[in-house]
Amino acid sequence: MSVLEMKGELHDLLAQVNEESHLEKIRAFMLRLLSATDSKSEYDGLTEEQYAELLLAIEESEDEENLVSSEEVFKRFGQWIGK
Repeated sequence: MSVLEMKGELHDLLAQVNEESHLEKIRAFMLRLLSATDSKSEYDGLTEEQYAELLLAIEESEDEENLVSSEEVFKRFGQWIGK
């Protein structure tokens, strides 16, 4: 798929989004992605796909519904922590 085709597909997908909160998240993600391109040198070992996934994970972590308490982490992974 060419860059122009990908841009067209993204435009079509974005046109289908009607929920304001989703649009806000997409906008924030795109702004972060575009601004982070300049500082990508910190993540030179990552592929573009891995880097995009990292940015998405960071964006998702800002939503409290996606967070897990430290107590829950220790319950799930305590056997590996501190060993």
